[in-house]
Amino acid sequence: MIKLKTILTEVLEESLSSARKKYLDTKLIDQATFDKLKSFDPTPTFKYLEKIIEFYLESNPPNLEQVFKDYHRLHTKNQVKTRDVNKFKTFSDMSAEVESVNQTYSKKTAAKVKSKDAEVVFENDKWLVIIPRTFEASCKYGSGTKWCTTMDGGRHYRSYVNNGVTLYYIISKENPDDQEFGKMAVAVYPENSNDEFTTEDDDIIECFDAQDKPMDFYEILDITGLDENLFKSNPYELPFYEQLGLDESKITHNSDGSIDYDGNVNFNRNKRIQSINKIPIKFRKVSGNFACADCDLFTLENCPEEVGGFFDCSFNNLTTLKWCPKKIGGWFNCGKNRLTTLKGCVKEVKGNFHCHSNQLTSLEHGPKIVDGFFSCSDNPNLTSLRNCPRKVVDFHCVDTPKLPDSEKRWVEENIEARRFWWE
Repeated sequence: MIKLKTILTEVLEESLSSARKKYLDTKLIDQATFDKLKSFDPTPTFKYLEKIIEFYLESNPPNLEQVFKDYHRLHTKNQVKTRDVNKFKTFSDMSAEVESVNQTYSKKTAAKVKSKDAEVVFENDKWLVIIPRTFEASCKYGSGTKWCTTMDGGRHYRSYVNNGVTLYYIISKENPDDQEFGKMAVAVYPENSNDEFTTEDDDIIECFDAQDKPMDFYEILDITGLDENLFKSNPYELPFYEQLGLDESKITHNSDGSIDYDGNVNFNRNKRIQSINKIPIKFRKVSGNFACADCDLFTLENCPEEVGGFFDCSFNNLTTLKWCPKKIGGWFNCGKNRLTTLKGCVKEVKGNFHCHSNQLTSLEHGPKIVDGFFSCSDNPNLTSLRNCPRKVVDFHCVDTPKLPDSEKRWVEENIEARRFWWE
């Protein structure tokens, strides 16, 4: 194991050194661009980095990062023809091969789709109307089209479903390969959506032909003879990790049932996650940020023990910080809750700390180290500041009517801060 780690380290250093000498030292790119392109490389040893930079300088394609991620995924599954990335002469060559393999793989995957993954809402001798309930079903029944809901690993499909949109695929039995009307898609939005296209019943409608060109809803009805009442909002709830938009390739499943995630977790990305009592997935480590603000949480149970970025649990119904992360790498915000104590709070914050707008009586059990601003404002029952950090950037403590002046004087005499805010 030690030898393997040594080899990997040597390969990593060699790859980075070679790329630096070729592009950074020669000033073909600057440091910021070099660091950005490093993040595009999905390999642990940055073995694609030189090729990424080469293609960046060639044409700076907008899908540069995605193509290399797709190539690496297919490469690890032995599904690419060109095993050596350096044999691609142009980015177009690489992109074309990746797209071709992706399409082939999608067709193979689609063939395995079970009937339960798609809901048949209508069928006669001329037309089949289905609701795809999985991305795999979307690929199967949408094959041969240019719909975004059949591409990009399911990102657009999940976006539609997560926002309560119901997708209907209309398939011609007589001529499904017709490039215009062989397949048509109808997207029905929930009633509270703010789109300009509506039916008489105020459902919101978007329609597309097989080439993804917009169509009029009533044109589709004329072509097919279908009843407009078939197309109603019928939202489907994706598995929770998919609702969060988590990349399955970045998830590590632990023996205790928890997961580690290499990236950011944001509950606010999905409009349908509006009210949950607790986090339904048990996290252990999250390398990026963890944002679970404004979710009506009553507990932090299942929150990660370790967060690489910031942690935001503000605007909830929390009465305790039990299950709070033990370690974070950025700022911390537990403001706008119903906390009466900071017991369970993280002890070191590498950024700003916010516990404002709660029901705290003291700062006992709060963090000992805060590298940024400290805010305990708008705590109407706060009477003591004796347990605050000894050094902060700015100290904010306004709207605390029960706080004695003696506590303010104590803070000013004992705490190092650039400025104190009392009103």
